[in-house]
Amino acid sequence: MTRTLYKPQAMLRARMGWKDDTSFRLFVDACKAAGDRNLVQELLDPFVLVQRAAPRPDLGAAINGFQARPWYSAAELARLWPLICIGLVGKQQGRSPSPAKVAERLTHFGLPRLKQWDGSHGFKHHGKVQGFFVVQDVWQVANQRYTQQDFDRVMSA
Repeated sequence: MTRTLYKPQAMLRARMGWKDDTSFRLFVDACKAAGDRNLVQELLDPFVLVQRAAPRPDLGAAINGFQARPWYSAAELARLWPLICIGLVGKQQGRSPSPAKVAERLTHFGLPRLKQWDGSHGFKHHGKVQGFFVVQDVWQVANQRYTQQDFDRVMSA
């Protein structure tokens, strides 16, 4: 297995003992430390309430179709990333990375993905196979294996 080498400056910082404080690293660390709390759901609860009271198009686009569950695809997290950057990580402004970048960085920092019985990470959702990152009960859910039927049951709840 080959590892992707990131920016030479980041490699130099790692050798010098600098802490990686990117929003991706902080998000992964927060999810791993949160236990059974769903940080994404906690972050979006005030926005969901505000959206119901006074709809705003920019908030509506971010939380449209939001469903609280213990895992999310890279595309869902990419859509919510500006809110994660500001609300959870404490940045001044949010970035809008691509789903591929979110998947790459979260994998790099060790956020586990949901596993099937055969050890693969792909589940069929909306007609295509996708990987889902575990954001709640990270260690418990990451050590379990799910069938497609288990996955569909949680996704439809």
